[in-house]
Amino acid sequence: MRITVDYEVVCLNIFAMDKQFCDHFFGRGSILVLCGFIIVILFCDMACIGGKTPAVNAALSDLEIIRRDSVLWSRAGITESFIPSADRKHTDTLRAVANMQKQLNSLSERGGGRLVVPPGRFEITRTVMIPSDVAIVGVDRDASIFEINMKETFENSGRVEMPGSGAAAFLFYQSRNASLENLTIRYVAADFEPFDFDDYNHDWVRAVFHEHDPRTDSLFVVSVWFQEAENCLLTKCTILQSGTDPVRIRFSQHITCSYNFIDRAYNKGGGGAGYYNISNSHHCLVYKETVRRIRHLAIQNNSSYNVVYGCDLQTDVNFHNGDSGHNLVENNDILIPVWHSWRPFSFGVPGQHQPPGPYNVIFRNRTDYKNRGPQVDKDVLYFLADFFPDSEQGESRFIATPYAENFPDGVYNQTYKE
Repeated sequence: MRITVDYEVVCLNIFAMDKQFCDHFFGRGSILVLCGFIIVILFCDMACIGGKTPAVNAALSDLEIIRRDSVLWSRAGITESFIPSADRKHTDTLRAVANMQKQLNSLSERGGGRLVVPPGRFEITRTVMIPSDVAIVGVDRDASIFEINMKETFENSGRVEMPGSGAAAFLFYQSRNASLENLTIRYVAADFEPFDFDDYNHDWVRAVFHEHDPRTDSLFVVSVWFQEAENCLLTKCTILQSGTDPVRIRFSQHITCSYNFIDRAYNKGGGGAGYYNISNSHHCLVYKETVRRIRHLAIQNNSSYNVVYGCDLQTDVNFHNGDSGHNLVENNDILIPVWHSWRPFSFGVPGQHQPPGPYNVIFRNRTDYKNRGPQVDKDVLYFLADFFPDSEQGESRFIATPYAENFPDGVYNQTYKE
């Protein structure tokens, strides 16, 4: 398994490593100009040698690719420019949900701050837009409670930009340097429970994940949605019985989700519902999350350089539909209940979805599938197959490598950034 270093990779690494520097010193978007300038130079260089790739683009070995990618993985999640909530300029206390959006906007307009949520129950009936440079922080994770009482149909559930949309309860839309911290977020718009089981060993029931629940036609509300966001944080929150996705990260980068407890979703019977969803996003860090009773933790749709590390999962990690590869899943417990429908590491369906991208790395994960034993050897470093394997031909979705001994401290061995 070898790859040629091309100009796209050169520019991707420049973008990932130096964007913050260029934005700070030369203005937002300057990195794009820099990459464009480099591309022009390289195309001119190619033209001078008859359109062939220059000799300096030697092939990297698999081990060199992992080492190169580990530099980018170490930069996953929030960056050094993220301001911790305790260090923000201004502090305000939530007084009434009716005035919450005004309080958030005011803090942002004054250069940033934190909105402190006291103990109590606060009903959310329309989308809360979390602006740049603002942190929403609970005084007590178990007692500072937002109750989501919103409804939305499946047809409108992907359209957060639609006026009056109820597709998201908390929305980071084009937000920078913003956070949700130390809260309980519970969906309360239904007067019945999600269809799932408390018992890890309950028999498999098809209707849980493979049939539409007619009771849930209007419960397609995402609890926390990052859309075109950057350098934002979701941490130490409890997210319960979401309408659909508890967490959705789309077209975003440098998002950290850490130390959250996530349990249950009403809509998880197919059609892209009930996911911890990373889509079209890059350099995101999912760190020490606890996740129960949802459909998938999905990495898909051109996502790359994301890290899932140290999590306690009772759902599968699903490379669902055409990610761009170069994602890392390391040091997780992935234990699949008897009534769940997928193995610890899963793909989409051939003919409906695209296979995973190249150089996704799986390492040091403790797995069990319905009490039948591990899916992978935790001491082996694997590449995930970038094709749909043919089991009849003996093909596996895991490509074992000899490189574990090269990473005695793990591939992702960075100090967590808070």
